[in-house]
Amino acid sequence: MSVAAQPGRRAWDDRFHAPKADDLMGGIEKQWRAAVVHARAGLRRDSDTSEEIAWQGVWRWTLTYRHASAPERAWAYIIPDPAKPRLCIPMTEAAVDVLVVERTPKFVREALAFAPMVDGVRWPVWELQTRRQTESILGLLECKLGAAEGMAR
Repeated sequence: MSVAAQPGRRAWDDRFHAPKADDLMGGIEKQWRAAVVHARAGLRRDSDTSEEIAWQGVWRWTLTYRHASAPERAWAYIIPDPAKPRLCIPMTEAAVDVLVVERTPKFVREALAFAPMVDGVRWPVWELQTRRQTESILGLLECKLGAAEGMAR
């Protein structure tokens, strides 16, 4: 009896073969790709931010970003789920306190308010759908940077 060959796994799912960023990006459905490309560019805009690919368990392979101002923790994650890519920007209470509520869209504030908290860090996750929505989420990076610089003083 012969064993049927299993179809190839998607780069995002295959824990035992580290993919390249292009492999992860190529697996994202076309209608979401522009928002993910925009998020990726926004996260790499700051020269102090580096991108790496890391296995994150339930999130599978992620594009993980680190910033020189806070190298001990990841700055942000893009979860390149082919069907619904997401962005997570972990926020400390100090970073949330820097947030200007009047200039923050309601969907961003609500995600922060209801995000799970672990060891004083909120873990909000947003599905990436449009460039405009993505830009609103990326606005949180300024709050994070302000809080990180405040702690360094």
